[in-house]
Amino acid sequence: MSCGSTLQARHLVPVLSWCFLQGRAACCGVRISKQYPIVELLTAFLFAFIAVLMFPPLLHTVALFLVCLLILITVYDALHTVIPDEWVYAFLVTAIIFRSIILLGTGDNLFETVLYTLFCAISIAAPLYFLWFITQGRGIGFGDVKLGLGIGALLGLANGLLALGLSFVVGAIFSVGILLPLPWYIRIFKGCGLLANTPKPSFTMKSEVPFGPFLIFGTLLIWFLTLTFGETSILGFLGLASL
Repeated sequence: MSCGSTLQARHLVPVLSWCFLQGRAACCGVRISKQYPIVELLTAFLFAFIAVLMFPPLLHTVALFLVCLLILITVYDALHTVIPDEWVYAFLVTAIIFRSIILLGTGDNLFETVLYTLFCAISIAAPLYFLWFITQGRGIGFGDVKLGLGIGALLGLANGLLALGLSFVVGAIFSVGILLPLPWYIRIFKGCGLLANTPKPSFTMKSEVPFGPFLIFGTLLIWFLTLTFGETSILGFLGLASL
């Protein structure tokens, strides 16, 4: 970005190029954010997790696409505090496809499956919309409301609520950490390219912190748990198997 030079193939090897270049651009020596190798490692880890599950090829492809979309949304929202509509709607459609394939594999009717998935999507987005409405957009962005549609479609009603609850808890812990303030805590996130657009002075209750990454963290954790241990086992453990 600093000099406009075109990067060559050897500069674009995930993680390795950043390490060999010691975190600096080969053309002008400007420092490269740790965000890049972190995102590349995260992508590799999530892809490997999906591969271990041994899905059928179609389901495997859809799952990888979902992971890509969620990583894109997380990083973009963290840097710019906005979620592009194209990505959030693509997430919703892909989530509907993924869950429909799963439910159809159990013998469910296609029409009823899609209808139930849409019901779950609206149900999970509803509390986010309520929060957006009562705060007039100051407490949460409308992009997060639209993101809730995809979360509900992917996880279903009970697991979607679990993901929402987890997101609020993690978001609260993070926010308390930057409000205290803890300089080393803030430096870690700024060093990773996050909170880059926030002002230099200490954070206040009016500071804008993107909520999308926390929603996606909760979504990925609950989604991976259900894929690993089964949806009914988790819900049964929490007494929510009927949902």
